[in-house]
Amino acid sequence: MIATILKTFSKLLGGSQAEKALKEIEPIVAEINAYFASYSSLSNDDLRSKTDEFISRINHHLQSTDNEISDLKKQLIEADE
Repeated sequence: MIATILKTFSKLLGGSQAEKALKEIEPIVAEINAYFASYSSLSNDDLRSKTDEFISRINHHLQSTDNEISDLKKQLIEADE
């Protein structure tokens, strides 16, 4: 009986913890499904091209990060001198 009361009270406050978690990730799942739908129609050559594009984007991002690290190292060396 107490369990039923607690369950009812929990639903009045917005649902169970699992339901709240599902509501939170629902938009992310919808976005992933949209990407899946767009990529599932691509040919193998198109997918290879996308892979090359992703690698290029990652490398570009890493290059800018590497530049930032290099600049910070230079600043630390200059500050120590």
